[in-house]
Parts: sequence; C-alpha cells; structure tokens
Amino acid sequence: MPIDNETRNRPSGDAARARTAAHGSAPTRHLGGRHDPGPAAGPGGGSPNIYHSSGDAIQRAGADAAAAAAALAADAPGIDKLRRMGLLSAWLDVAHAIGFDAFLVAWRTLSNHDALDGRGRIVVPLYTNFTRFERNEYVRSLLAAGKSDRDIIAAVKREFREILTPRSLRRIKRSPRMPA
Repeated sequence: MPIDNETRNRPSGDAARARTAAHGSAPTRHLGGRHDPGPAAGPGGGSPNIYHSSGDAIQRAGADAAAAAAALAADAPGIDKLRRMGLLSAWLDVAHAIGFDAFLVAWRTLSNHDALDGRGRIVVPLYTNFTRFERNEYVRSLLAAGKSDRDIIAAVKREFREILTPRSLRRIKRSPRMPA
C-alpha cells in the first residue's frame, strides 16, 4: 500500500515527541531538520564577521549596527521616493547600501559626465573587473619580490580564495603593466 505525502511528512512516535521537547515547538510537517523552526534565535542575526580579500575577520560593533539602522531609517523617505518614481531595484539596492544622500551625489555626478552615451546612459563595469585588477597587482608584486610560481599560486589561494592556474599566471606575466 503506497504512503501518501501527508503521512510520509508527518513525524511520528518518540522522534516527534523528542523534537517537541527539545525545541519547545510542535513537530513540523516536513522532512529534515532544516524545516524545524527550532528555538528562537538571539538578537542580531547573520554572520558576525565580514571578510575582505585578505581573509582577515573584521568584527562589527553593536554601536555601528545601531548607527547603520538609524541611517537607514533616516534614508527611508528618500529611498521611498526613488521607488515611487520607478527606479530599478538594482539602483534602490545601491541607495540602501550607500545612503540616500550619497546616492544622489553619485547619480548627479554620473548624469553630468562626458562618458554618457546619446541616450543618457553610462556603462558601469562589473565589480569583478576591480577584484581581478587587485589580484593581478598582488601577483605582480610577488613576481617583483622573486617568488616562485608555486608560492604565488598558493598566496593567491590564501589571500583571495581563488584558484590561479599556471596559464593565468603566464598571462599576467606577459600582460603590460598599468601605469602607476
């Protein structure tokens, strides 16, 4: 006799009672622990660490989080105006990330730039262009210091969490250096 999904997903017996006792909640109707809401989380949320390209952890202070929340609240009316005017969600995300006033300064600067095409648009390069440039500069500094290919590949993996292939390393060695 086949078991329907309703029966299959329902915890039963001792396991269901143990989960209820452990988590203080009723058993879920889904398979797997990831569906169980479990005990309530403490204050905060997310990862307490931010990692940058060198892999070092930077701890966020509680005061910084409170200041950021206050800044977001202050920016909310302006960002709501941007939303009502129909600005794309990507630009709304930028406004949230840097703040309403900074977004307006950036927008005004870009709007008055010579790089605008005939339709009032400007190309925003991908962020990976910057990270690749940063990685290549790091590789060049290691080459100038006389490091071996193996050491350079290991350093890039450690510092940028990226696999640098021998072929990519050869390309960096051949590429012209950008003026300082």
